[in-house]
Amino acid sequence: MNKTSAKGSIKQVPVVKVLPEHRLLLALEASGDAVSVALLKHGGCLVFKQHNARFGHAEYLVDMVHDVMEEANAVFSDLTHIAAGCGPGSFTGLRVCLSAAKGYMLTTSASALGVNGLAALALEAITQGQTEHRHSRQLLCFADTRRNSLFAQQFDQQAKMLSPVRDVPFKQIPAYIDETFQRF
Repeated sequence: MNKTSAKGSIKQVPVVKVLPEHRLLLALEASGDAVSVALLKHGGCLVFKQHNARFGHAEYLVDMVHDVMEEANAVFSDLTHIAAGCGPGSFTGLRVCLSAAKGYMLTTSASALGVNGLAALALEAITQGQTEHRHSRQLLCFADTRRNSLFAQQFDQQAKMLSPVRDVPFKQIPAYIDETFQRF
């Protein structure tokens, strides 16, 4: 058996710690009925763009990224992180989003971040105080599958996942909610 070394084919990327105030994050999302792009820096969102469209996300994403970068007066070499929505959601939208993120990563030294859309909903609900702390020890988040069902996932009060993503038919949603909350 002939052993071949792949040493030269692996790109070694040094891990560089970046101070929070110097981080610049490009966020991409295309798993639902909209495509969105945001540029974030320590302290908040610099620029946000969204295009509502059920289909055709690939048509808009790259132009939106360039518009966001231009509006923020940022250059791609400034990016330290690229966050991409990892679903659940439309397979085509996810593929568009992740492919774009990979392309931007290949041309910059930015680090990758994958974001679960349902976890982002849970965190937003917690952050905005939209949960009833006295009654809830968990959150149940939903997203439309576009197939007469909903993606569902449970989280605790710190947005930690308590269950895998489930695809629940519309007719079974009330029973699923009852069953979920009776377990806790």
